Amino acid sequence: MIRSIVGRAWWRSSRLIASASVLATLTLACDSTEPRRAAAIAVVAQPPSTAQSGVALGQAVTVEVRDQKGSAFAQSGVAIVASIAGGGGTLGGATTQTTNAEGRATFPDLVISGAVGPKTLQFVATGLTAATSSSITLTPGSATVLEGQSAASVQATVASAVTA
Repeated sequence: MIRSIVGRAWWRSSRLIASASVLATLTLACDSTEPRRAAAIAVVAQPPSTAQSGVALGQAVTVEVRDQKGSAFAQSGVAIVASIAGGGGTLGGATTQTTNAEGRATFPDLVISGAVGPKTLQFVATGLTAATSSSITLTPGSATVLEGQSAASVQATVASAVTA
């Protein structure tokens, strides 16, 4: 922004001599003298609100690296580890993913096994503030073994009705 222009002119030996000086103010807009750096992890694609025990989540979970002001920070090669933060149980699938060039990591096949109820996931990386997912309500999984509760023995022909 130019504040003022100061000038003058005079005659000397039949020629005009002019001089001018410009006083200016330069304004710099800087948010901070601190350089941007990776500071935290944020969940940008949350897990589904419900999941079945022992079955892969219905949608992938995506996290990203953020800077100290909460903006996305493109840093590849950051190893991010997923674990169960609350509610207990076991987390399966590929629980460690590495960020891509945009600073994002996707967990496409996470599986929670355990007692039914609310669960949360945590995502951590060395030197960064961890992120916690929204709550996932775990429902019973499919039966893997069927056991009879009667001591009676029943025999029948395949593809025919069974009567007791």
